[in-house]
Formats: sequence, structure tokens, C-alpha cells
Amino acid sequence: MLALARKLTGDPSLVVIDEPGAGLAPRVIAQVTESLAMLRERGIVRLLIEERMTIARALDARVAVMGRGVVRFDGTMRALSDAQREWLAVGQPDVSR
Repeated sequence: MLALARKLTGDPSLVVIDEPGAGLAPRVIAQVTESLAMLRERGIVRLLIEERMTIARALDARVAVMGRGVVRFDGTMRALSDAQREWLAVGQPDVSR
């Protein structure tokens, strides 16, 4: 939360947030998520880099998913839910090579 507050002191138009939930308790993650939602309301663009989808789902934002250095998906969270069944299944071979 302190790092996020520091980023906002300069009135940025874009904030890059790398794994904001790393090492935090679920209650604190919820507070961070609420803070990120408020940034959207203030018109600040958020670039969220996160392995877990919990925060991204809560923010219901546009999503880009990378795998092996390639953008595998770019769209809405709802479209991702539909698409992930096709290419995020565990144990499927990588057919991109």
C-alpha cells in the first residue's frame, strides 16, 4: 500500500503494478484491489503484472496473457474465461512451435 501511495504522489497518468498481492494476507489483497479500482475511477491507467488472476478478475479490466514470450490472449476478462478452456488446460501439448 505504501509503494502504491508513493507512485500516486506525482499525479501519474499510468501506474505499473508488479504482483501487488505477493506475500500479502487475503484481507490486505482485498484492500489493494479496492485501491486499484479507485485508480480507474480517477482516470489512471493501470498496467497490472500478476500471475494469479484474483485481482485482475476483481478489476474486470482488459487482459493480455503471455506464455513463453508470446501474447496468447488479449481481450476482456469474460472472453478470457471462455478462451482459457481451449488453451490453458493442464497437460495439453504446446502446439505453437
